[in-house]
Amino acid sequence: MKLKHTIALSAAMIASASAFAGETFESLHPCGYAIQIGPGFFAPAYYAKNNQYTIGLESFTASFIDNTNGTEDNSWGIGPFARYNFPLTKHTTIGPGLYYAKYFGSVGTQTKEYSVSQYFNLEYAGTKNILLAASLRPVKYTQYNRDATTKNYQIDILGGGSLQISYKF
Repeated sequence: MKLKHTIALSAAMIASASAFAGETFESLHPCGYAIQIGPGFFAPAYYAKNNQYTIGLESFTASFIDNTNGTEDNSWGIGPFARYNFPLTKHTTIGPGLYYAKYFGSVGTQTKEYSVSQYFNLEYAGTKNILLAASLRPVKYTQYNRDATTKNYQIDILGGGSLQISYKF
């Protein structure tokens, strides 16, 4: 019985390797529109030919935003991003990017106004339509709306990142 499973697994591995054998970097990274989905966000995006660059507009939810009146609530935001990508392998690109986020919600009391982040993205094209990515945000600047005696900005170093899946149309 084990031999039967081993043969079936080997056949599946050979078939999947054969399926990717004819793929080239260009065929795996065509230009087009995509939707990126990650934890707490989605983003319509555009990938240039060979994924040379990616631009998009992210919409996100931000939970537990501190307000100037001492309360916390949920918020949402939107922001453009742009990234330049370099090929690493036939399936993989890496690239630096910039991201701007504007926060909305209880506008009268919400403390976070906007943030600007630098990020690095590692993206794997499983097929020409499905991409998996991980990003790291080494620097993030956040501007706050507080009184004149309180610090109105914050700079985070290695403050996080995200995982995402993209579907390219």
